[in-house]
Amino acid sequence: MKSFDLGQFVQTLANVGVIAGIVFLAFELRQNNELMEAEARFNRVAVSREAYNILSTNRELAEIYVKVNNNESLTEVEHFRFRSSQMRFLINMEWIYREMPVDSPERRYAERTMISAMSHELRRQIFLDNTHRFDEDFVSWVEDNILPP
Repeated sequence: MKSFDLGQFVQTLANVGVIAGIVFLAFELRQNNELMEAEARFNRVAVSREAYNILSTNRELAEIYVKVNNNESLTEVEHFRFRSSQMRFLINMEWIYREMPVDSPERRYAERTMISAMSHELRRQIFLDNTHRFDEDFVSWVEDNILPP
């Protein structure tokens, strides 16, 4: 009789262990999701910080941006530098588009930023001239949701 009670006790103890393991796994998954969300927020900040850092520390590029914003003409070299900086921006936006969930703050950030950028003729033209360099889904998203009609 005692061995039966011992067997039942071991089985109950094993069941409690399984339940404790499931609870621990759920806790770990929740913690992992929170860390992934924090990393996504950090990546968004890093992308924005990089753009502002480049413009605040690079006098020549800052002058080019002022010229573009004032619709002044650019030299060939200035146009090349501006186009290169816009391609870096577009590559960052494509990454956010591909990697972030549709309903995430990062995707909404990318959409607002792209709408603002694409409202400028030169920036829009740089995108249109380079659509072949981007993922087809990203290009479709920009054409359908970002570019002015």
